[in-house]
Amino acid sequence: MNQKYPFSAYDRYLCLAPNGTIWFILLYLMRPYVVMIMSITNLQDHTGLIELVYGGQQAVMGMGALASIPAMAILYAFVKRHPEAGDSVRRLWHQGRNLLMIGIAGNLIILALPFFLVEAYEMNKVAWIQLGIALYIIYELIMSQRIKDTFNDFPKPDAE
Repeated sequence: MNQKYPFSAYDRYLCLAPNGTIWFILLYLMRPYVVMIMSITNLQDHTGLIELVYGGQQAVMGMGALASIPAMAILYAFVKRHPEAGDSVRRLWHQGRNLLMIGIAGNLIILALPFFLVEAYEMNKVAWIQLGIALYIIYELIMSQRIKDTFNDFPKPDAE
């Protein structure tokens, strides 16, 4: 346990717990699933939210779901993050920043793809907001010492 952060920043294994920024990044990267769940639960308009976020393009939502696979891998590693975890979970957790970068790169490609496929493409407000969030996430992943420390910290195996 490092004294750099308050005691409340640690989990029950005395490892640095993911902070709000990491949870925000995971939620942003997994937004195709969040949008899908919210659309299913909206009884009045099942496709309105998909139309707003993805412009009604199911293929873009599908590509977004593929780009969120690294975030789901990190979520899996977080759930399995305990002293008895195997080496594969430890490696997955330690690669968390890199996996998040891969996920955000996939999102940037999805945002840029229409520029290459459509002659007169103009980004709508939602796309501009998504681009701004993606750039903010890249900045945080590169600059945040807290994110680096969180993915470097993993519970030590129990001594027998």
